[in-house]
Amino acid sequence: MSKTDAELKTLAEDIFKGNVFTDRNLPPNNPHGVTMVFPVLWMLDKEQIKDLQKKNKSGEVDMFYEYLDRASPRSCNGYPMFFSVQMLSKGEAQKVWKLVDKMKEAMASVTVE
Repeated sequence: MSKTDAELKTLAEDIFKGNVFTDRNLPPNNPHGVTMVFPVLWMLDKEQIKDLQKKNKSGEVDMFYEYLDRASPRSCNGYPMFFSVQMLSKGEAQKVWKLVDKMKEAMASVTVE
């Protein structure tokens, strides 16, 4: 499940380019948002849900995401829907968002001459 630094850099680039939808694209404190966008999570049984909650508390699972080209033709409340989901640990998610922030800063410093 863990990603290499090269994979995290590619993911950060794809997020920056707008090719990836993450749970961070949803409004905060939206308890049904993640399952609305990733309904595959509804299909988990009780043990799988408990395991996922345990992993979330420990930081093993912190971010849900998927590439937009994998979105279903349907949407819900203006958000894409996916029947697959990928996950990052807390440490991996932090690395990705630091890279995304660096990319934003770099682009902000570019000027047209």
